[in-house]
Amino acid sequence: MKTLEDDIKNTEERVLYKEKRRQVAEDNKNYRLCDELTQEIGTLSREKRQYAAELKLLQKKDEFSKSYYRQNPPASHLQCPLKPIVNTKFC
Repeated sequence: MKTLEDDIKNTEERVLYKEKRRQVAEDNKNYRLCDELTQEIGTLSREKRQYAAELKLLQKKDEFSKSYYRQNPPASHLQCPLKPIVNTKFC
């Protein structure tokens, strides 16, 4: 999950950088560069949404797992020792 959070943060930083570059290109009336940067920003936004969706799914699974183990704690070998089998007859 940490990796996905880092990916989201990195993507946000890249989007901010490209938005600043797009603003400079727009001020210089370089509309071709503006168009390219706008497309790249759209691609980065889609990546960010994909990372966020994956992170949300993992967080949901993690929360389900934690709640399951809170309700059903795993059995310990000390709590339930195995009984030896005595007087077994084979046919």
